Amino acid sequence: MKIEFIKYLLSAICVFLLPSLMAAEKPNIINIIVDDMGYSDLGCYGGEIQTPNIDALAAGGVRFSNYRTYPKCFPTRNSILSGLNSDPISFRKDSITVAEALKKNDYQCYFVGKTHGQFIPDMEAVTMRGFDRSFGNKSGGNYFDEKVQQCYLNGQKWNTDIPFYKTDVQTDFALKFIGGSQKNKTPFFLHLAYHAPHYPVQAKPQDMRFPPNSNQR
Repeated sequence: MKIEFIKYLLSAICVFLLPSLMAAEKPNIINIIVDDMGYSDLGCYGGEIQTPNIDALAAGGVRFSNYRTYPKCFPTRNSILSGLNSDPISFRKDSITVAEALKKNDYQCYFVGKTHGQFIPDMEAVTMRGFDRSFGNKSGGNYFDEKVQQCYLNGQKWNTDIPFYKTDVQTDFALKFIGGSQKNKTPFFLHLAYHAPHYPVQAKPQDMRFPPNSNQR
């Protein structure tokens, strides 16, 4: 995530979001973060990868062109969840999460995906920092095998015998969580931290494109 973008985002929240939170109609909030992706990978920035859903969001929102990046993903996660600038080596752990702040405004808060950071180091810590429901793991691991990096559902170990692809499972739980909020008519905040496209990059066979003379079909 980008330092200037974080500052801009926090300013925008103060100007536009907080008045809405005080009103009867509270907006739902979804924050999506992906691992190890350059902005030029996206179709809306001219990338070769087809990203139609992200492109549609960009078409109706704001695209940034002048910002800095953190050198690692974990300071990004620290800043996104706290609103504070994050030194890559150390971080203030006594700050509150955005989920803890939103809970005071009657939000249901959900965490799906990867933790990895000093602020929230693992999935057990997620349940203590304002999130009502959670699913994910603390770092990388195989996309097709949940046993390589243990997954947790609401702080408890989770395993499955059903064919597993991490991005799909994370999306399924995210939809399940926000579906409960819609049913109960409560506003929600979803922090959706995908592991993809972090290495080792692994895709479903049907999504792979091989050279015409390749035997890998």
